[in-house]
Amino acid sequence: MATRKTAAKKKPAQKKTNPVGRPTKYEPRFAQMLIDHFDVEPGFYSDVQQRDGTTKKVYKANVFPTIAGFCRKIGITKKTLHNWAHETKEDGSLLRPEFLHAYEMAKETQEEMLTTNGLMGSYQGNFAALVAKNLLDWRDKSSSEISGPGGTPIQQSTKLDLSPEAAAAISKSLEDKF
Repeated sequence: MATRKTAAKKKPAQKKTNPVGRPTKYEPRFAQMLIDHFDVEPGFYSDVQQRDGTTKKVYKANVFPTIAGFCRKIGITKKTLHNWAHETKEDGSLLRPEFLHAYEMAKETQEEMLTTNGLMGSYQGNFAALVAKNLLDWRDKSSSEISGPGGTPIQQSTKLDLSPEAAAAISKSLEDKF
């Protein structure tokens, strides 16, 4: 008995709405990859042989991990990474809260590394300050204090000391204008 092949019935094509633009390259594994990229201790102590034959422990900074380095590793731009971290749904909730968390942890790792290595003398001071201002949004704090003569408080007065004639002239000029 011969069997007869039946043609598979085609399902009607369902029309999908495609968002405008290129599809995202985001993959959920990128959150953990970002954490792993920044999982670096600020530095380490290394034994250095001295001329007299003794050894001395010297602090050495590890390579400073950057957002740009991570982006290069996965083939995206810093702007794309920032968008992934902060993109929201229509209801205003975060689209990728786990990635924002990883992004914030990366920034905190940079802050720890910059602070530790800066205090250990591994970075030149002006460079560390520039990095802190540009990567970590640190700002110089300045304050101003205004005082009167000899450092005394400034005297304020809300009382106008006008003669009746001067007050009448001012009142008249205001009435003419309004």
